[in-house]
Amino acid sequence: MKGHALNQFFYLLVLLFSVGCSTQNNTAISRFYHQLNSQYNVYFNAKESVKEGLMRMDRQVIEDYTHLLPVFPETNPAASQVAISQMEYAVQKCLKLIATHSITKSPKRKTNTSEAYTAFAYKAEYNKWIDDTYLLMGQAGYYQRDFHRAQESFNYILHNFSDQPSRNPAFLWLSRCYIETGEFDKALQILKLLERDGSLPAEVKKYLTIVKADYFITIKDWKEAVFQLNQALKMDLTRKERGRYNFILAQLYLTLGQNDEAVAAFHRVVKSRPPIRMAFEAKISLLEYASNNLEEVDLALAKMIRNGNNRPYLDRIYYAKGEVALKSQRREEALKDFRSSVTYSLDNNNQRALSSLKVARLSLEESNYRMASCYYDSALAVVGSGYPGYDEIVSKTNGLAALVKNLDLIGREDSLQKVALMK
Repeated sequence: MKGHALNQFFYLLVLLFSVGCSTQNNTAISRFYHQLNSQYNVYFNAKESVKEGLMRMDRQVIEDYTHLLPVFPETNPAASQVAISQMEYAVQKCLKLIATHSITKSPKRKTNTSEAYTAFAYKAEYNKWIDDTYLLMGQAGYYQRDFHRAQESFNYILHNFSDQPSRNPAFLWLSRCYIETGEFDKALQILKLLERDGSLPAEVKKYLTIVKADYFITIKDWKEAVFQLNQALKMDLTRKERGRYNFILAQLYLTLGQNDEAVAAFHRVVKSRPPIRMAFEAKISLLEYASNNLEEVDLALAKMIRNGNNRPYLDRIYYAKGEVALKSQRREEALKDFRSSVTYSLDNNNQRALSSLKVARLSLEESNYRMASCYYDSALAVVGSGYPGYDEIVSKTNGLAALVKNLDLIGREDSLQKVALMK
């Protein structure tokens, strides 16, 4: 607090002498004035706006546990809409800081010809907060999914501040942009470049490992993604990060058919005391995969259904119960459970889609075309074009709708012919 109060005192003092502190007048006092104004005024407000936007994303964006969680939750396309105003405010603040406080004019030359002074005299920028501002502006652009604007900011740092600590974060954020835009060769080139740098700080090494995990998940190299996540889990992580990476790791192990490793990872998720929904999903997954006694698991799920506290999660519990019934060759009961899951999926479109598709496919296998058509239509109503297997869902929905229509037509014609024959 004392240090902050002292800085504030100097800030007020400098304001008294702000006359003549133009960015075209590169003196010690003008540099101090513009740097202080940058740090405690514009940059502070911009950074706080980004923080507020991220908190809004965390509170309002619903995770899709029916599919592999993203390494970075903010990559969910819905997240950008939640915080668009906060991120745009941050961008505008950053632009204002650069326009108002950037000092590019060289100071008056002195007779000093030392190497240190020569390097100082030929700097491209004399306000030390400018590169941090470009980095923050790029991040805000990324969160808005305006990847072109974000790339411009990160590239500006790499071209003009290559000797500053902001260089490595700029590289990592640029690689994240390339991953999001599908420019995987460029992303990998950056990641390999940073891998070869033996002087990376611990925090940058950790972030590099996490970005690599995201890269390999995006290109569906599951084994390499598992390796990178395991490497990240050896590092200094927050409790929230540890829970998330273990959950993704468990999902990847299930994809690879390594159920024992997945169960161990789900146990670590629960141990990390994650958010309520993640803890619930981990516990349900443990019931599904940790026990070979299907009857015991079925009883545990039935007990959860009777527990009133689990009402918000009934869609997920009934889905798990349906999976257990399928494993036990009780198809009729499984179908009933999956239909119950659809019924209780009021606010979770992801679960509604998954459960609807399960009912639709089981019904199709049993040649119950009418029910299959109904549930394919139910799934299509809540999924977007980016949903895995979307084209197949559309094709099956349209095909079955036409088939049911023809069956109805045939049935009606048969009925009419029977009536005619009766005459």
